[in-house]
Amino acid sequence: MKTLNETVRRRRQLLGLSLAETGRRARISKAYLHRLERPGSEIRPSIDVVRRLAEALGLDPVELVSGALPGRILPVGLREYAEASGIGERDVAALAALAPFADEEARAADWGFAYEALQRSILRATDPQHGD
Repeated sequence: MKTLNETVRRRRQLLGLSLAETGRRARISKAYLHRLERPGSEIRPSIDVVRRLAEALGLDPVELVSGALPGRILPVGLREYAEASGIGERDVAALAALAPFADEEARAADWGFAYEALQRSILRATDPQHGD
């Protein structure tokens, strides 16, 4: 089982978040988060801090304290799509954040459609020439 500090650091890095941005989202200081993430940290955050940190990282508080990252607990269709398409962990994490809004029986093709739609949306937002 992963420790809290490992889970926080790994999830934050997977999402591409800085210490400052994660701290801002969780309403904790960057220094506190840095100390919390350090290997062997003996910091024991309050339940409220765990809840806010979990929310900032897109996790359930139980996932955060148990070390079970969504990258390991994925809907079956998303897991199948990720394996078949070879998309990166960061993209899988982005799609996993949509899981609470998806049909529990979403197939790999459904996740592929969602991924392509997100890619098109990002492209349009960053390159005006790719508009409608």
